[in-house]
Amino acid sequence: MWNLMDTTMEEQKKYQNVTSRIATLEFEITEPNILSVDLLNDVEAEVSKLEQLKSIKLKEILLKKKLELEELCRQSHMVTEILSAAEYSNEAIESGVVDPACLLEQIELQIARAKEEALSRKEILEKIEKWLVACQEEYWLEEYNRDDNRYTAGRDAHITLKRAEKVRVLVNKIPGKDLVKL
Repeated sequence: MWNLMDTTMEEQKKYQNVTSRIATLEFEITEPNILSVDLLNDVEAEVSKLEQLKSIKLKEILLKKKLELEELCRQSHMVTEILSAAEYSNEAIESGVVDPACLLEQIELQIARAKEEALSRKEILEKIEKWLVACQEEYWLEEYNRDDNRYTAGRDAHITLKRAEKVRVLVNKIPGKDLVKL
């Protein structure tokens, strides 16, 4: 747990004599007061501190995973399948109603399912994105065609004319452009 919680070696050394004795048999313990009440109380306090740190880290990880799932669903235009807010609440986790490890596992499964679904939608989403870009370009072309000063020999006019030519070609490739206008 200390490694997971990034506990310094200095803090760990205070409990070295106890942790080294964990797997020791009773008759092998020869040092006096190695299991004194004060030392056991200190160890109990350290274990409590580590459990609190673990709980905090798990909450951070859960929040990070929840945000990852929401972002993945948003990018893929999927309805977020996130578990109910009651299951994610800190109170539910702290009270022991919900096991954080189990909750983390459920979120990981949801993320895996969402990634599969996103992969299956990728081709369609790319086509929609291209179509939306083409529609934006079509709008720009319409605005450009309404501009009475478009043929003046102003600065960078040749660049704008080239863009207009490219956009005309692109707009002519838009499927069903007469059917749907944004």
